[in-house]
Amino acid sequence: MSPVMLSGPIFAHVVYQNLAVALRLTARPILDIALQYRFDSQQTFTRAFKKQFSLTPALYRRSPDWSSFGMRPPLRLGEFAMPKYEIVALPETHLIGTTQSYSCSLEQISEFRHQMRVQFWRDFQSHAPAIPPILYGLNETHPSQEKDDEQEVFYTTALTPEMANGYIQGSKPVVLEGGEYVMFAYEGLGTGVQEFILTVYGTCMPMLNLNRRKGQDIERYYPAQDAKPEEGPINLRMEFLIPIRR
Repeated sequence: MSPVMLSGPIFAHVVYQNLAVALRLTARPILDIALQYRFDSQQTFTRAFKKQFSLTPALYRRSPDWSSFGMRPPLRLGEFAMPKYEIVALPETHLIGTTQSYSCSLEQISEFRHQMRVQFWRDFQSHAPAIPPILYGLNETHPSQEKDDEQEVFYTTALTPEMANGYIQGSKPVVLEGGEYVMFAYEGLGTGVQEFILTVYGTCMPMLNLNRRKGQDIERYYPAQDAKPEEGPINLRMEFLIPIRR
């Protein structure tokens, strides 16, 4: 019997989600992943995984799209309020920005991404006379080519050319890919953005059963007009867009 079956329904969704993420975002051998989660063999792991996701681990890893089929949102004590969302078609958009990259483990990715956002906007604000009305963050993650248990994260911070105006140090042209996206709306403190993104991926995408296609996640920020970053976390409105294929 697989350890997922033994863990019971309360924890099964966590195990399956961790398995799926490890396959998609790292290059670890499938057998290593199976043994980490205490499957007694790769064959046992393959049978259990295929029963949940309708694909073998190898095919799941190689698929060009990341399907939400088989993913289960976490169990909650209270009722979950789905954030406002809509399906939108974006045109290709040209921006000016700077890209940073880093490698980290799955456990570190959320904190690293949060720190990268904070550091960029602090650097930007030290050169800009005022906060622009709209800011972009573009995120893309790939398995690391150097360490099979890590992933490489590329985070691009950008503005429209007319807003950049030399305020982004070491900037270059950036292309925001056109296509179909699901857009989720967030409003609140900037410190809540990363938790919101985790909720979107962990709960909203499985509930909507959407397929994520290859491409960048887009964070589109609208800071409050009276925002004063030097006084602490700012209030903002943010649209989080994930590339999808229906």
